[in-house]
Amino acid sequence: MITNDSVNKSRLSAAFCLLDESGLVHGTDEVPSALVENILNIRYGLEGELRRLSTEKDDSFILICDGLYYLVKISSPAESRGVVEMQSAIMKWLNHHTAAWEVQNVISTLDGESLVPVHTTSLRYMRVLTYLSGDILATVPVDEAKLTLTGRAAGEIDLALRGFAHQHDLRPLVWDLANIPTLTILQEELTDETHRALAAEAFERFTRNVVPLMGELETQVIHGDFSPYNILVSAESADFVSGIIDFGDAVRTCVIFEPAVSLCNLLGQWADDPWGAPLAYLRGYLSSYKMSPAHAVLIADAATARLALRAVVSQWRAQRLPDRREYIESHAKHDWDNLAMALATPVSDVQARIHHLSATSSF
Repeated sequence: MITNDSVNKSRLSAAFCLLDESGLVHGTDEVPSALVENILNIRYGLEGELRRLSTEKDDSFILICDGLYYLVKISSPAESRGVVEMQSAIMKWLNHHTAAWEVQNVISTLDGESLVPVHTTSLRYMRVLTYLSGDILATVPVDEAKLTLTGRAAGEIDLALRGFAHQHDLRPLVWDLANIPTLTILQEELTDETHRALAAEAFERFTRNVVPLMGELETQVIHGDFSPYNILVSAESADFVSGIIDFGDAVRTCVIFEPAVSLCNLLGQWADDPWGAPLAYLRGYLSSYKMSPAHAVLIADAATARLALRAVVSQWRAQRLPDRREYIESHAKHDWDNLAMALATPVSDVQARIHHLSATSSF
């Protein structure tokens, strides 16, 4: 006899497996700086000042060498060589297919390799990337026009990625919204009843309105995390956006999930209109990447589901990974308040505004 308890245990097991495959379950032992410096010297011929950065799940450093800056990234233990190579291939593809925005290049070793295996408590992969200068969007005041320019840049990046394919682009990833049905069980672990109700509403809307139509939606490889922390901007540039970084969440999935991630990061920025900033961004995105109004309106429920997912997963991880708690909570500290504001707006009103944008989008 199948009981509710056995069903829930099975669902929790599936969610846990996906979290584990995404590198979000266990804390990662830091790779010693001395080891990184040794590899840089021997394999790359680079020597200089090494500064460790706070990250979600990998080890990253800034290297300052002879006045030049580099980004040194060591993959999380959950990332296979193939996934790391896919991320590098995307950057190479974009550097050949778009010149409007900077994308990092991979620096080869002295013997021409694009990465170096690093053996610690697990096998990981180290890359050295060019360093892009510029202001992080999260640190810059933005108005409607700048948000629209930012959305336009993201849309054009996705257009450039349309032809990209890699044998590892279909990867298990928590942040791929196609996996939300597997992860909704995590809401049951929330201790705050208000938070649980907000997550349940966002997930129910997504499951009811988006999941049945996913088979009809356009798919391709997307960046997966056009957050304000991964977009570089320059106030002096007419395009405003100067560069795109961090392809760690790249995956082949439904295209509407790309702007949904960005919108979730902008929800609630304007208190008088929680959807105002997100839709200013979406106006720019849809001016570059055209999609039918029937599909575009699904972005509303995808955005609130993405925000709920980050809030739920962040709380789950912060309770279990004290060494990463500060970083995790810094990126999700306003999620529940913003989700409440977003869900308080009738979804039919938001969909009507998106329908208008997609039907009339131009720039």
